[in-house]
Amino acid sequence: MKTLILGIGNEIRRDDAVGLIVAREVYNRIGKEGIDLKEASSAGLSLLGKIKGYDRVFLIDSIMTKDGKPRDWYSLSLDDLAERRSGITSHTVDLRTMKEMGGELGEAMPKIRVYAIEVKEPFEFSENLTKEVEDSIWEVISGVLNSIKEEISS
Repeated sequence: MKTLILGIGNEIRRDDAVGLIVAREVYNRIGKEGIDLKEASSAGLSLLGKIKGYDRVFLIDSIMTKDGKPRDWYSLSLDDLAERRSGITSHTVDLRTMKEMGGELGEAMPKIRVYAIEVKEPFEFSENLTKEVEDSIWEVISGVLNSIKEEISS
């Protein structure tokens, strides 16, 4: 099964880089046979070309919810995103529409699992994570890695 780990983020927007950082570390620690790593600075329709040809995509991105705290992370299906719409950032809401449009265009669409990582400051310009996100990064990487390994083995 052809698998993609897709990190979403922007390295100069402080905590928004967390999706890229976690995706890189998960990829470096997981067996790479049949698994690719790609990165993007935004989600939505622009991802169609990146996910084309894959059976399964693990998308890793930042999120800010009303009650979430750095160190929290969520494993979500596209159906979960529809249910939690009010707490999801605008660029992740578009994933479901993107997948539907790809299918309508005749593309074989992969199964998509989203790993959303709570952040504190995704809009401030900086190349450094906030202390809260930095302090929790290895715990988050470990959790996401174990979750992806379980998904792959099932």
